[in-house]
Amino acid sequence: DSIVIMHGKGGMPQGLVRPLAEGLQARGWQVANLQMPWSRDRQYDADVATAVKDVDAAIATLRDKGAKRVFVAGHSQGGVFALHYATLRP
Repeated sequence: DSIVIMHGKGGMPQGLVRPLAEGLQARGWQVANLQMPWSRDRQYDADVATAVKDVDAAIATLRDKGAKRVFVAGHSQGGVFALHYATLRP
């Protein structure tokens, strides 16, 4: 299994979502732990359409590595975005 993980507002991939990403990797999952436009460092430097493309690209990379199923998850604002993404890519 594979998963795309997104941090919350002002967060970072090495922040609160890191233990989840590392725990899943330790159990054999392929993980894409993305830095999203709402991160501490990026400060909303891209629009929602660009964020969708970032997740699309991460999923394509996981599929290129053999992923059959890909889950999309997030913490806080990343979770809200995961729900938005699911309305676009069921």
